[in-house]
Amino acid sequence: MTEEIKVYDKRMSHEIIPHVEQPTSIVMAAISKGYDPAFIEKMMDLAERNEKTEARKAFYNAVADFKKKPPEVLKDKENTQFSKGDKKAMYVSLGNLVKTINPALGEHGLSASWEIEQAEKIIKVTCRLSHRFGHSEAVTMEAPPDTSGGNSKTPIQQIKSTVTYLKAATFESVTGLAASDANLDDDGNLSGNVEYIDEKQQAAITDLLTTTESDVPKFLVFMKVESIDQIKKADYNKAIAPLNTKLSKMTDDQVKRIVKIGAEFQLSLSETNEVINFYIKNNQYGDTYRAGQALIFGFSTILDRFLESREKSDDN
Repeated sequence: MTEEIKVYDKRMSHEIIPHVEQPTSIVMAAISKGYDPAFIEKMMDLAERNEKTEARKAFYNAVADFKKKPPEVLKDKENTQFSKGDKKAMYVSLGNLVKTINPALGEHGLSASWEIEQAEKIIKVTCRLSHRFGHSEAVTMEAPPDTSGGNSKTPIQQIKSTVTYLKAATFESVTGLAASDANLDDDGNLSGNVEYIDEKQQAAITDLLTTTESDVPKFLVFMKVESIDQIKKADYNKAIAPLNTKLSKMTDDQVKRIVKIGAEFQLSLSETNEVINFYIKNNQYGDTYRAGQALIFGFSTILDRFLESREKSDDN
């Protein structure tokens, strides 16, 4: 295809709360303790935010695990238009691509699906990668019907050709395989030997993105890539430097967020500080950063434990 293809790496997210019983149990506990409806609503909001964050983390962890040992995709079709003599220009067909990758995605709770739209002379295809806990991210590409080959294709065949092409392109992009196969623009003719980050470096970046709750689409735009595995080895330090900087500043940010949450629970600054010190003293983690994460996403539970501990101390 020679027509220009426009790419939108939206990485859209549509979360489905994975553990619906958690907000209910929190609400029931709040009701049994006589909290007012406004307080209960705040607790539900906090629980919902926590579950969405956990779903997002589960998605990134699943993708990272998938990338540790991705299946080998073999090029099964020849593009005779680019073949020269004994040198065949091979590419991966959509059927072979999906048949090879889908089982590996399923092992990690991931699945891919497409949405197709057509407006006037433009065909838009979106491939969405979803995790079983509900978080999903998508890549959209659009192009006109494929008129290559003169009048050899009927209008329906032109549309089908473009849809098939965009399905393969978006599928590769959202799963992070476009760079490894490179069967889109060169139709099987690889250009140059670019060295990309290895699996360990991919995992390190993924962990930093998850830990710092960074906006992944913005990070990919910053790195000028479609997926983490397309980051060049030469750009690895460029990728982790801002993430490490953000990580080093998280402690202050966490304290501010915890104080804000404490205020939502109608706690004074000194009372919130007591809850923070209580958890840091008794938490299972070895660093205050993770303790801060736990306080942000599980403040209501930690507050209950703190109050129970204080009641026991008063009884003694």
